[in-house]
Amino acid sequence: MRKCLLALCLSSTSIVACGGGSGEGESGFEAPRGSDDTTPAGEDAVDSDSAAGADVTIEGLVSLIPDEPGAGDLVIVNEYGPATEAAGVERPEPGADEVSINNWFTAIGRGREGEPGLGLQANGFFAETAFDDAGWRTELGWAPIDLTGAVESLAGDDFGGLYAFRGDFDPETIDEVVRAEPIWGDRLEIEEHSGVEYYSWGEDNDSTTDITVVRQLGQGGRMAVLDEHTILWAWSTGPLESGIDAALGEADSLADNAEIGPLARAMDAEGALAAMFTDDGDAYRQGGDQASLGPYTALGTGTRPGDDGAKLLLAFLFDDTGGAEENTSRLVTVVDENASFDGQAWSDIVTLEDVQADNELLLATLAIADPLDVDLWSTIVFRRETLLASS
Repeated sequence: MRKCLLALCLSSTSIVACGGGSGEGESGFEAPRGSDDTTPAGEDAVDSDSAAGADVTIEGLVSLIPDEPGAGDLVIVNEYGPATEAAGVERPEPGADEVSINNWFTAIGRGREGEPGLGLQANGFFAETAFDDAGWRTELGWAPIDLTGAVESLAGDDFGGLYAFRGDFDPETIDEVVRAEPIWGDRLEIEEHSGVEYYSWGEDNDSTTDITVVRQLGQGGRMAVLDEHTILWAWSTGPLESGIDAALGEADSLADNAEIGPLARAMDAEGALAAMFTDDGDAYRQGGDQASLGPYTALGTGTRPGDDGAKLLLAFLFDDTGGAEENTSRLVTVVDENASFDGQAWSDIVTLEDVQADNELLLATLAIADPLDVDLWSTIVFRRETLLASS
């Protein structure tokens, strides 16, 4: 199953029960630099240094996505800062060349020969252009290597999609760059929502022939620089303004969501460095003769480092405690008896090391046989693999 869907890249053991953990997101941010060359800050703004460190967690990142219909269809989180530390490598400095940037993403992604990776991926906003550091800085005043964490809510039927980033940013540099940028700078407008000024270019989702490093489809986009450590980006106005409200704590976020929130906290408790969530459990119902889980309402997958390579984490949320307890044994059967869509037995791909029922949550840890399958946490979701099948 060596399939990497973004640019970068089961036999059973014990069944035990134990509790989960939780983290807390932060809210309240400074507004971006305004047209009068000042940087207004709301009364509730928090110290940005402390906020950044606290929120490079799965829960902290999903707290930047609003709890709106469609926003939980598919959510992807990558913790680049913690993964860099776990991999024992250095994050490239601004101005780094393509080779250095590629080496960094490879080390925390698919890994190098003899050095297993951690399975992190490029965020969808910059997956095709992450290596062009100079291009990003010339266009937006920041670049992908500045990030310590990223979350994206892919566009569903009811939500236009939103990208949110934690990292180390210079709001003054960003303001100077976007105003002077030669291709899109003359279309820049400063808008305001909930007391926060943000950058806006062109009409919602309107494509042009002005293709750039950032704007691969020629769309202008919307960007809110909330403080020195937090940036939101959307291609249309609605999702960005909803994201501002969620980040400020003026509206519920997916961390408050009854389905995504518990899954995010479970992934944090298990030490996940990247995770994927969906509140559309029905999408994984499958027919056929293979074994399956009972119906679940939401799904989370993740990856974390282990002594013998990356681990695959699975989390399923059921309607009641009984559902989670019952499905501990069903998951054992799925791993022991099912085959993937490629025809390979799951027992040859992964080993089920632990499965826990904690109230309505079923959480499992699996060892991955092939170290090159570190992206398994994402491919099984995109492919709606039989490992996740419910009936």
